[in-house]
Amino acid sequence: MIRVDSERDQVNVAKVYEAGQEQIFEYWDEIDADERRRLLDQIASVDFAEFTRLVRLHLNSEDSGPAPSIGLADLEPAVAIALPSTPADEARRDAAIAAGVAALENGEVGILLVAGGQGTRLQFDGPKGKFPIGPVSQRSLFQFHAEKTLALKRRFKRSLPWFIMTSESNHEETVEYFQEHQYFGLSASDVSFRRQAMLPIVDPRRGKILLRGKSDIALSPNGHGGAISTIRSFRSELEKRGVRYVFTYQVDNPLVRMCDPAFLGHHILGDSDFSSKATPKSDPDEKVGVFCRSGQETKVVEYTELSEKKRHQRDVDGQLSFRAGNIAIHVISTDFLFRDEDGSSFKMPYHVARKAISYMKDGELVESDEPNSIRFESFLFDVLHLARNPVIMEVDRTREFAPVKNLDGADSPATARALLENEWARWLERAEIAVPRNADGTVTHRIEISPLFATGPEECAARVAPNTVVDGDLLLQ
Repeated sequence: MIRVDSERDQVNVAKVYEAGQEQIFEYWDEIDADERRRLLDQIASVDFAEFTRLVRLHLNSEDSGPAPSIGLADLEPAVAIALPSTPADEARRDAAIAAGVAALENGEVGILLVAGGQGTRLQFDGPKGKFPIGPVSQRSLFQFHAEKTLALKRRFKRSLPWFIMTSESNHEETVEYFQEHQYFGLSASDVSFRRQAMLPIVDPRRGKILLRGKSDIALSPNGHGGAISTIRSFRSELEKRGVRYVFTYQVDNPLVRMCDPAFLGHHILGDSDFSSKATPKSDPDEKVGVFCRSGQETKVVEYTELSEKKRHQRDVDGQLSFRAGNIAIHVISTDFLFRDEDGSSFKMPYHVARKAISYMKDGELVESDEPNSIRFESFLFDVLHLARNPVIMEVDRTREFAPVKNLDGADSPATARALLENEWARWLERAEIAVPRNADGTVTHRIEISPLFATGPEECAARVAPNTVVDGDLLLQ
């Protein structure tokens, strides 16, 4: 066993050996004092007892093949609030909007942004939130979200606490970015950052922790389920501010309707602990989890876990039966999150993901194009089964969901910008402004509307002159 100076460090070193992970120190004699300190600090951040439990629980079963399909006889599609199509639907939506607006006006809403990812898949060096997505201005994802938050503050004359969940890999750069841009007009006291917990990445054959460098353990965030413990960590501030509902969403969706009053209102009027937005799946094999019911419980079932029969099952109107796709937009009641003092009821299960990573081998960094590692992730929706009266609200995918995940193809910057421009074009057209379009319906000129100019068609119409034509790139801010 290697020797270190402090008793605290020695205790942590002993945990590494007890866990059978001493390969972490393979390059100890080759690294300097600062690098040793970095490695020891990483070790201190790992819960080795929990990590060892996860390896024992998951490694053999997950390494033996894909997860089995869930074909439970009692698995049924979850019931979602559909898009309004009748006067009764519209009346219900109006009542929900009124309830949501009241909550915002009363300062009862907080916001949690899940922003622990890096821009690696986008070939972007830095936190994904810094990725430039504005079609004209190149505004970053972070700036869009900040301006939406500022627009809410101005509209409702209330400060909304904005909590940003980062990861070990992007925390410092994220905080510096907001500081450099003076929090994009928000008060620094309203913006809080918190690192989510990290877990080691392991070799699936041996269950050994991999190294990204001679003094760097391969670590990954513990999944968006870490949002539960993150929100709980802000309990005193939430209670001080009188926050009763937390709106949560992912950093890579610039089309999100921040604190949508209708969504908040359906949650409130439904006396719900946990509510979610959903979009209809585009095809049976789309790689998205779906909301289901099993007995009295609502849950999200991953596409890999649904049997082929259920994936293709259709209603009498031809729609997929299991179609309510999860888009990671939720409202959670603080009473639900704080119902016990120690959080023991929110013990999150972990799921296994296989991914390709570069790692140290024989003193060299080895690249891999094939999945060569296992990481453990918790999912926020795994608390659904504990929630009273979960509400699921269907939304129009093209107007609320534009994920930026891949460099090219589906869910890429190009598809996100096209969805953003099409939404802004709708606003302008409702304001009687002619927007030239191509034969496929896409706009012919680049369009961008800052959230500080307008957050919807009504605000847009009030601020633009009708009966004009967009005859070039347009930026309204």
